[in-house]
Order: sequence, then structure tokens, then C-alpha cells
Amino acid sequence: ANIQPITGKFNSIVVPMVNAMHLWERNTNARGGFLINGQNYTVEVVDIDVGSSIDAEFNNKTKNETQNVVNGVYGEIHVVFAPYSSDL
Repeated sequence: ANIQPITGKFNSIVVPMVNAMHLWERNTNARGGFLINGQNYTVEVVDIDVGSSIDAEFNNKTKNETQNVVNGVYGEIHVVFAPYSSDL
């Protein structure tokens, strides 16, 4: 797993959640991943941090990264956990 630094004003809350997701990833893969129809599939957690203190920059980064996911930049995606935090 390639764990990226987490930025933003909520990082003290978000980092434990990200660490837990990577722990789940390691434990799941150590047991062979998921067995589906007789085939094992491993998991990969990919962190995408679009943190910015400037609203327009945050919105632009979020739009760009969403487009990257749609375009397959991060490979084949089956599940998305997002957002970790927001001002809402």
C-alpha cells in the first residue's frame, strides 16, 4: 500500500480512519483476499488527498481527481469510500 500524507484541518480525525483502512487491507490480503467463485482477489486502498484551505482550489482538485477515477488513472475501482471529512 502506498500511504499518502493526509492534509487539511480534520487530519487528526481522518488519519486513524485511513490507518484502519490500510490495516484492513493488509489483514485481508494476508489471508488471501476475497474468495469469489473459486478465485482469490486482493484489495488495494488508494488514498487521494485533495485538501486545500482555498475553496476554489479544493473544488478544482476534487473535480480533477474524480475525473481521474472515472478515466481509470487509479485502475479498476469497485468501491469508493469518500469523503473522509468535510465542512458539512
